Amino acid sequence: MKVKHESILYKNTKQNNNFMLSLFNYSFNKHKNKMTTFENHDKSLISKSFDIINKIRETSSINQKIEILKSISNQVSIDSPDSINSEKLESCFKDILILAYHPQIRFNLKPFLSNESKYLCSRNYDSMFKLLNDLHNRIITGDEARGSYLSFINNETTSQFEIELLNNILDKDLKAGISTSTINKVFKKLIPDVPYMRCSLLNSIKNFNIWQASDNEKLISQEKLDGMFVNINVYQDKTIDMFSRSGNSFNVDIEAFKDLNSIISQTFEPEHQYHGELLMLNEQGEILPREISNGLFNSLLKKEDVNFDNNQFAAIVCLWDKIPFALLNEEKPEKSKLNKAYHKRFKSLQLDIATANQFILENKLENADKFNIIRQVETRYYDNLIDAEEHFKQMLSEGKEGTIVKLPQMLWKDGTSKEQIKLKNRFEIELEIKEFNQGTGKNEKLFGSIRCESSDGLLSVNVPASGFSDKEKKEISDNRDNYIGKIITVSANGIMYNKNFNVEKQQLHSLFLPVQAGFREDKSVADDMKRIVEQFENSINLDKLIKSMINK
Repeated sequence: MKVKHESILYKNTKQNNNFMLSLFNYSFNKHKNKMTTFENHDKSLISKSFDIINKIRETSSINQKIEILKSISNQVSIDSPDSINSEKLESCFKDILILAYHPQIRFNLKPFLSNESKYLCSRNYDSMFKLLNDLHNRIITGDEARGSYLSFINNETTSQFEIELLNNILDKDLKAGISTSTINKVFKKLIPDVPYMRCSLLNSIKNFNIWQASDNEKLISQEKLDGMFVNINVYQDKTIDMFSRSGNSFNVDIEAFKDLNSIISQTFEPEHQYHGELLMLNEQGEILPREISNGLFNSLLKKEDVNFDNNQFAAIVCLWDKIPFALLNEEKPEKSKLNKAYHKRFKSLQLDIATANQFILENKLENADKFNIIRQVETRYYDNLIDAEEHFKQMLSEGKEGTIVKLPQMLWKDGTSKEQIKLKNRFEIELEIKEFNQGTGKNEKLFGSIRCESSDGLLSVNVPASGFSDKEKKEISDNRDNYIGKIITVSANGIMYNKNFNVEKQQLHSLFLPVQAGFREDKSVADDMKRIVEQFENSINLDKLIKSMINK
């Protein structure tokens, strides 16, 4: 029976005031009356959608991919214009995009080939969407799910394009060279943002009286890690998902995450989301620089092969928070009775990590033990913010980024928290790549610099190519269109304000001595000018700033 199409939302979405948060979090919901329902789109619509996907695959230009996406609403079948209209096609195509890229739509099944008899007892499906619907809502699981999958792909009525598309969706990648960022540029907020709690900067704090030990709980100071942020979802069936800040999923079944997957799934508390950073170690157990470490993780996000078989690298996770799924469903989590004070969440996390490390010892997982692959972030406790500066200075002396100072009673929220402060001396910002500038000398056939902009278009800067290796420059230069629109981290010594600032004349603000610090596959939005100024102001005269603001 067909269900009225509502773009893969809860049946009660229209009554939900927080639309996008509800869309993101529906997979956490345990209530049967809020199950996700997909429309069984006509096969001709699926075929036409697949044709469009192939067109996108045929071009390496990100701009051309965007133009193809923009033209979808105008696509009409030449052969049967009466049966396929642009509205229905757009609806079908959007649903395919959501199925393939929404980070929290899970099917609990990967494509496979098998003739095993144990899979033959299954349900028969003649609709790809119906099969995906039942997989996601766990109406079919285990051997029944595998058997139903085989029945569908071997059904004489199933077209080859349906099989390929189904496998792409199960892999969570249409293999078309598009990301959630690209999709959302055309279809605004189609793929929802991942809930994320940001830090406040020191100069934004108004009340310093609260930044001291209270109720026998001290301030919590933690190392600001220089890796890739990761969410880890642990489900009731002892499976896990790992995904970046932008919602891009890692394949937890590959060699790089084999140990992390098996240990976390067996030892961490189900129905919880864990927050931390992924770091990469070399074979000596040393943490690799971010540009190398995140480069490897970016390759894994892009589903590129990275060889971990020779123990040359080890992926580890360093954790600092633990949030129940139910809290992520709350419209205002900071007001929820489910929300625990941070010192309680952190103690619960520490117990999980201890359990994981005991599991490693009992099961003699030598590599996991050797590299200490599941860790808590370095943490210290202080009576006040001035004392906490000691930790910050030590981190800087060790070449680390800085520290995060947290109130023990801090509640989790989606957005910027006033209850945690980032202390960071290095001035780094995220900008969007706009174009490549012609190089000279040995870079004549490559590029000399990259023009980058803030999200509001008020700051523009040419970042020199000197920060890239020759190999990197060639790879980037050969695939320039794929890099337009990407987010890149840029470090600088200061902001250069344009006295003749004029947006229309492109007389914009810039940066002093900019240097690239790596691409951000895990982010899709650049910083705006307000955030850039805050980052800069927070990086200077930190000692003087802390004391002056406390003494106000």
